[in-house]
Order: sequence, then structure tokens, then C-alpha cells
Amino acid sequence: MLTPNYLIALALDAVYNNPLSYNPYFIAGMEMNRYLCESGTTKEQCALVAVKNRLNALLNPQAAYSERITVDEVLDSEMMFYPLSRLDMSCPADGGIVMVLASEEKAKALGDTPIWIRGIGWCSDAPSLETSEGVENASRQSCSG
Repeated sequence: MLTPNYLIALALDAVYNNPLSYNPYFIAGMEMNRYLCESGTTKEQCALVAVKNRLNALLNPQAAYSERITVDEVLDSEMMFYPLSRLDMSCPADGGIVMVLASEEKAKALGDTPIWIRGIGWCSDAPSLETSEGVENASRQSCSG
């Protein structure tokens, strides 16, 4: 990996968008601008989301970015990729998870409170200039159980 943006760009649509070498944050800014125009949502309303998310992160000792910020601080932060400002955006963060899978017999032998996995599902989307249907599909799937 040459740069963090190189890694982030791998999330772009591999066939249509990645070969164009667009900065993924530039694409996010275009998507945000489109969302604001089509929905009538204001920049102030979006800033409330950034404020809420960082405030909620204070409740999680493992959250990467937790702080008390105000709507005015979000709106006044450095413009990065119009209309996204520095505090609208998430910075890259490192993280990891380990899950040990075991038979029922072994799980009961290893601890008093094993967690049973009843099913799994996965869906994702890549930032794309053509569509955002994948995100809509993923949200429907995750909400439907």
C-alpha cells in the first residue's frame, strides 16, 4: 500500500470507477452534494449527525473518534471535499476482531456463557458514480433480520 487513499480507493467499483483514479473522498463529496440537493436536507442537519456520532462514541471506550463537538464547529471546520468538511468525515482507523469458533461441547468447556451464532449475513456496496442501490439493499437486509 502506497498511501491510505490507495487502500480506500480499492473499495471503489473495480471495473468502472477505480481505473479512473478518482479520490474516494471526492466521490463522497459529490454524493453528499447530490443528497443535499435531492433531499432538501441542510448542511446543519448533517452536522447534527457528526455531533451525535462523536458524542455517542464517548460511551464506547474502544471508539476511535470520540469528542464533544458542536454544530458550529462542524460547519466551521476546514472544507475538505465540498460539501464535506473535516469534522463531517471519518478519519481512517485501525481495528481488528478475533472470534473463536468451537463445537457446543468445547464452548461449554471453555466458559460459562458461550455465545451461540444462529446465522450470519453480509452485504456491502462500493462507492460508485452510477448507483447507490447496494447500500439501500444492505440496509433492508440488515433490518429485515
